[in-house]
Amino acid sequence: MIIIADGGSTKTNWCLINEEQQKIYFNTEGYNPYFASTEYITQSLRKNLPADLEIEKVKEVNYYGAGVHNEEKAAVVADALKQVFTNAKTFVGHDLLAAARALLGRKAG
Repeated sequence: MIIIADGGSTKTNWCLINEEQQKIYFNTEGYNPYFASTEYITQSLRKNLPADLEIEKVKEVNYYGAGVHNEEKAAVVADALKQVFTNAKTFVGHDLLAAARALLGRKAG
């Protein structure tokens, strides 16, 4: 299973793509690393992810978020994701990168 997340300061939109290529959407609060620590994000995710989400089956998490401007801020979110999604490869990038990839895919723009 793969998860793609679009995180803002107030909410995060998540899309889980399961083995049957079905898309399942859910939301949590936002996690801007300027205002939330790794510990806070970890606790919030454990509390607010859907109860029926089989976390151990998630193999990839791609998180695009507000406040992820440099490696230090990306690490705040990445460390939390790694603690929650222990079997997953994680990527954390800026929310503007998500917009560019949505528009351009892998092409230059």
